[in-house]
Amino acid sequence: MDERSLIQQKRLLSQQRQQVYLEQTDETLPITSFFETSPYKQFLECCDLCRRFRYVGICYGTAGVGKTIAARLYAGWDAVEPLLERRGVRMPVQGAAPLYPQVALYTPAPLTKPKQIESDVAMLLWSLQHLDKIALHQYLEMGAVDETPVSEQVELLIIDNVHQLNPVCMDVVQGMYDRYRIGVVLLGDEVLVERHLKRLEHLRVRVGDVRPFFVLSQEEVAAMIPGLLSRIKLDWTTEGLTLEQVTEDVYSATNGNLSLIRNFLTQVVIHLEKQQSSRITSDILQQAYARLKME
Repeated sequence: MDERSLIQQKRLLSQQRQQVYLEQTDETLPITSFFETSPYKQFLECCDLCRRFRYVGICYGTAGVGKTIAARLYAGWDAVEPLLERRGVRMPVQGAAPLYPQVALYTPAPLTKPKQIESDVAMLLWSLQHLDKIALHQYLEMGAVDETPVSEQVELLIIDNVHQLNPVCMDVVQGMYDRYRIGVVLLGDEVLVERHLKRLEHLRVRVGDVRPFFVLSQEEVAAMIPGLLSRIKLDWTTEGLTLEQVTEDVYSATNGNLSLIRNFLTQVVIHLEKQQSSRITSDILQQAYARLKME
């Protein structure tokens, strides 16, 4: 099996575990339907290439389009993060699926100092390697037959909110990339490109991929709505709005911004529950829109 196929296999395995984890959580609007969007597919390709060729990738877009959600899904972070502590890791819950994390997600706090970034990332990588060793030990101890161990070093570091970092911090990021020799994906808004990529020559020569993270199209919003509202039973009848009408209103209110879509539909669910109804009406959408705009 070549490296490209192996990376895709690892990513699919991580996504399957992540979907199982999300299905076990109490989310009114599950985000698993987010997997099929074209921006997420582009993000997957960028991450896979960075892992394979060990270069720096940049993914930028406006706030709320889904960059952080995409990164958390790709890294399986909702399952990994609860096990991370400031100075070590927690033991996984007995019976939980073993974790073999090959992707690290780091979000620096505002005004984080350069030395702190280096210390945080070093601790993060050590913690993920420790989780990998725990999972491999459990696998060998239990003699599991249905679980395929994937025990290797961390292959990709995703750094979120990079647009908030100053040039000195970016020098530290570049130094970590040179030291660890793993793929790096930098996430941020358009300032990331203007402030760092165009101004820092030492960073630009290490970048192998630059991709915008777009908002969703109206067709993608239409495909996503049933999945997001799958936890409630809706009656798409003539007494309420059709799916096409709801899609048009949701897209008009949010312009395809994923975070706004989730917030808007959350308000729709809240108003449906208050009215003990299963039909989406224009009045419900107007109330949800007013709450979204904080009117």
